[in-house]
Amino acid sequence: MKQSDQLISFAEDLAVLLNAGSDLDSALALLVNSRSGSSLTQRTTRTSDVSLTSAVSLTSVAAQLRAKVRQGVQLSTAMAEHPTYFDNYFIGMVRSGEASGQLAGALQQLAEQLERDQELKNQINSALVYPMILAVAMAMSLVLVLGVILPKLTSLFDSFGGELSLLALVLLGIGEFMSSWGKAILVVAVIVILLAYLLQDQLRTKERLLALVKRVPFIKRLLIQIDFARFTSTLSSLLASGLAQTDALAIAAQSFQYSDNRSEVDEAIAKIKEGKSLSEAVAPIQGLGDLYAHSVASGERAGQLPAALKVLAKRLEKDFSRRAQRMASMIEPILIIALGLLIGLIIYTVFSAMQSMGDLPL
Repeated sequence: MKQSDQLISFAEDLAVLLNAGSDLDSALALLVNSRSGSSLTQRTTRTSDVSLTSAVSLTSVAAQLRAKVRQGVQLSTAMAEHPTYFDNYFIGMVRSGEASGQLAGALQQLAEQLERDQELKNQINSALVYPMILAVAMAMSLVLVLGVILPKLTSLFDSFGGELSLLALVLLGIGEFMSSWGKAILVVAVIVILLAYLLQDQLRTKERLLALVKRVPFIKRLLIQIDFARFTSTLSSLLASGLAQTDALAIAAQSFQYSDNRSEVDEAIAKIKEGKSLSEAVAPIQGLGDLYAHSVASGERAGQLPAALKVLAKRLEKDFSRRAQRMASMIEPILIIALGLLIGLIIYTVFSAMQSMGDLPL
């Protein structure tokens, strides 16, 4: 089970036990005993920019949390000592539940939010899987044609004599190169991919890949939308748990993964401290339309701001799902058409060369 799934289960189970009347110490003790077989891989400290990993069980973390609680330390404070597992949002939700006396409710909202985040990530992965498969199939088809089929035609053209067109010469040259060096190129490519995976922290592979992907306009808009959907849903949960707007905004800003809006959220926090409303403070943030500001303002006037934000977050999530599906449906035919055109161009060039030598009439 992935770490995100185990954390969702941890929050849900702890909320159930607290709602059933268990005190925090007893609830944590039960979780420690019931999770003795589960383990997660935790990233620990870095020495000379080399990350060291060690297997740390979730049971061990829960046991350490219980030990701190028994010493009189708040749960949120104890969780802050394990940043690999509990991020600022997780800790903020627990802290708000402790402050309002509704820890069980805050944990339940936390589990629901984490599950929604996981669903959104799964939607992104699902939208990209089939296009990636098509892209790989396209590359393999081109390698087969250029590296296997075309080199076998080279001797045939040589036996004909005569002159070939520039395009035919280029294609045959590519084919001969791939036939001679294809295996070496494949081995090097595999080694590079493995090194990039094993050294992804040092090479910042994910950050570089994300920076490259974000240059594509329609993908950038999609990533910004998913960020704001997560931000809005997180903000709704934090405000519903009783956290102050400034604290809720600061924690919700940690949910931004793809866009660069944290500085604008900091400006919104400063405006709220100056006495402005939330709708006025967030209105200038890039990526938020008039509908967003209007919905926030309506929620403020009705005294139902968390509920208004929750509805708005669901709207953004649905809009994201539609756009992701539309993007996937657009990429698939484009890749198929591109592959067909490339293969067709190769075939046309080959047969044109044969026709020019009087071998095959078209």
